[in-house]
Amino acid sequence: MYGKVTNSQIFDFIKKNLEWDQMIWEFGDDENPAWVHVSFKESGKNRKQIKRAYRDSKGVYYKVI
Repeated sequence: MYGKVTNSQIFDFIKKNLEWDQMIWEFGDDENPAWVHVSFKESGKNRKQIKRAYRDSKGVYYKVI
């Protein structure tokens, strides 16, 4: 697909190339998140923590991956 960037590609680019504290693969499926959450600490050490968001009948939960 020429000119189309997926959320998975965005996630991978940020992970490999930018400074970040926490990234969350928000819902979607194993191939592509519905969206990507990224946080950054202006001061102090960024944790480089990756989580995945899941939803079930009881609500939303996050798993560190």
